[in-house]
Amino acid sequence: MSVTYLTMFDSAVDAAFPRGAQAYAAYVDGVVASQPNWSWITAEFPNALHLSITLDPDLDADALDIENGAASPESAAAWAQRQHARGAARPCLYASADTMQALILPALRAAGLERAAVRLWSAHYAGRHICSPSTCGAVSIAVDGTQWTNQAWGRTLDESMLLPDFFGAPAPRPQPSPKPAEDEMPSGTISVPAGMRESHAWAPGSVARIVLFSDWDGAQPDPPVVALRVAHADSAVFDAGPLTLPSLGITYRVDNPGDCDGCSFERIDNGPATVAWRTA
Repeated sequence: MSVTYLTMFDSAVDAAFPRGAQAYAAYVDGVVASQPNWSWITAEFPNALHLSITLDPDLDADALDIENGAASPESAAAWAQRQHARGAARPCLYASADTMQALILPALRAAGLERAAVRLWSAHYAGRHICSPSTCGAVSIAVDGTQWTNQAWGRTLDESMLLPDFFGAPAPRPQPSPKPAEDEMPSGTISVPAGMRESHAWAPGSVARIVLFSDWDGAQPDPPVVALRVAHADSAVFDAGPLTLPSLGITYRVDNPGDCDGCSFERIDNGPATVAWRTA
């Protein structure tokens, strides 16, 4: 089934906005001459979808801008709770992917805010994508939209890719099938082709080592190379690779197993030899 994603533009420069877009975002406050420009976009593009943004956690809007010179990560949960109190179903939190992973997600968990109660809008300038463990790997959960460039159309213009339900009630997300207890420490072979990433998850605290092995001698002239990214429940994803596999394999030791809840593999070489993996 194909998915039609939404495209949204935002800018502090009114003249940078293109016409005919699906969605626009602008500020109810601001620090440059053309801000606040929320009223301007709603009047200029009346048939589009709109997202209002504030830099100030004491103000109300659809989205809170969390970055240097704007709101702080510590204000995110209280701001979202205040928006709920005034009737907003899914207030939106904007932050860089790094800040989202390291500070926003832990703050929401500490405040008891469920994932479906907020929209998460990340900034990650790494090509058109929506941040998730299976795309860029910069966050440990999938967000609702990603601002992927700040130079769209060669202008001072931010462009975001959004899930189709970004402006409505969240659509049902596919849920992973429950794993039997013995699969909490999984194993297998890397099955995706070179250049593609596959992800795996487990219960935090159940894995202390990730082992990679390939009997490549005779199957290809050089050892396989695998990029390993290790996911942590309460901190950023850690790039442990690329790892070149010797004939006896290689073991990555997890420093803090209680915080580790998954990893992803990406085959860097394009050789035919199989790479097996297991956790322990």
